[in-house]
Amino acid sequence: MATIAHSVGKWGKNHHADVMLVQTLLNLHIGGDIRLHKWLKPFSFSGRINGSSDADPTVTAIIIIQREILGITKPDGRVDPGGRTLKYLEGTSGAWGPGRPTPTASAPVIDPAQQIVNDFAVKTDAGAFKWLDRSTIASGLRARLNNPYLINQGQSGLCPSAAVVFQIARTKPEAYAQAVTDLFDTGKAKIGKWSLAPCQDLKDHRVPASIAEADWIIMASIRDSENWFIDYESETDRGGAWGNEVAAWMKKAGFTDIKEDWNYFFSKDVGNLVMARHWCAANYQVALLIDADMIDGKLKTLISKPNHWVVLDSKSFVILSKQDPVSFPVFTWGKRITIPRNGTLNLGDFLDMYYGYIACKY
Repeated sequence: MATIAHSVGKWGKNHHADVMLVQTLLNLHIGGDIRLHKWLKPFSFSGRINGSSDADPTVTAIIIIQREILGITKPDGRVDPGGRTLKYLEGTSGAWGPGRPTPTASAPVIDPAQQIVNDFAVKTDAGAFKWLDRSTIASGLRARLNNPYLINQGQSGLCPSAAVVFQIARTKPEAYAQAVTDLFDTGKAKIGKWSLAPCQDLKDHRVPASIAEADWIIMASIRDSENWFIDYESETDRGGAWGNEVAAWMKKAGFTDIKEDWNYFFSKDVGNLVMARHWCAANYQVALLIDADMIDGKLKTLISKPNHWVVLDSKSFVILSKQDPVSFPVFTWGKRITIPRNGTLNLGDFLDMYYGYIACKY
C-alpha cells in the first residue's frame, strides 16, 4: 500500500500527499477502533496541517493514539516513515486488532458536527460580529469538536458559560457547532429551546485578548442574552451567574432531570460531595460551585466566597475523613485540572470552600 515519504504532524515536514494519507488513515481508525471513540471523532481534512500546534485536529489525533493505544508516555504528535505510529495506522503493527482488515485509503464519513463547520467555512459573507473572522472561528471550532477541553473563558468571569458550553460540546456536538456558526452568520442561535440573541453593542465589541474567538462568540452571547442587569461587553463586566441561572440554561439547552444542591452563603458537607460523585457516576453532567483559590491548594480566608464553576471530570474518587487529602480532576480554564493542582488539600479544607453542585442528564 502507499506510504509516506516524510514525517507528518508536530514539527514534521508535512508534505501535502503525506498529510492526506495520514489524515485518511487517522479517520479510518477513529471510525473503526472503538477504543478511540472516547476521545476522538472523524474530522474533515484537506492535506493541510498546523504542525506547530497540539490543538490542530491531526496532531491531536496522533497524540491521543500514541498515548492511549500505543502506550507512549511522551507522545511527540508526529508520524515518521517506518515508525511505530505509522505501522499502527497502516495495520502492520498488530495494534489494529485481531481479524481486522488493514485499512485502505478511502474517503471517510464526515462527522455531522464537522460537516456543519465545513459548510460554514466555505461561505464568504461577512458575519454579524464586526471583529470576528470566519476562518478563525472555523479553525477554533474544529479543534474544540475534537477536544472540548480547549474551551476556555480566559481571564473573564465567564466560567458559568464555559462550564455549560463544555457540557454541550461534548454531549451535543452538532448543537454546539450549529450555535456557534449561526451566531456568526446571523447574530442569533438556538440550542434546544434556548434562544441566544446578543445585543448589537456586543457584536460590535472587540474580542478580549485572553479569549479565543470561537469561545468568545458563544460564551459572551450566552451572558449577554441572559443578563438583564448589564450587557456583557468586556472582560470586566459582570460575567458570573447564579446557580438558578445555570440550572435554567441547562434545562433550556435540552438537558433533563436537573439535580441541584448549592448555595452562596454556606459551604457544603461531605454528603453533598458524595451526591455530586454519585450523579457523575450515573452519567450526569455535574458542575461544582467552589472558591477558585482551592485549585491552587489555598485555604479558606475571611474573604473566601463561591466564585467559580467547574465541571466534575471523575466518576470515582476517594472520599475519606476530613483529615485525609482530596484529589480529583475537573474541567476549567481550557484543560483538565486536578484539585489541587499545587500542594495538598485535605477534605475538611476543601469542604470549607465548596458550595454545592448542579447535575443534569443528557
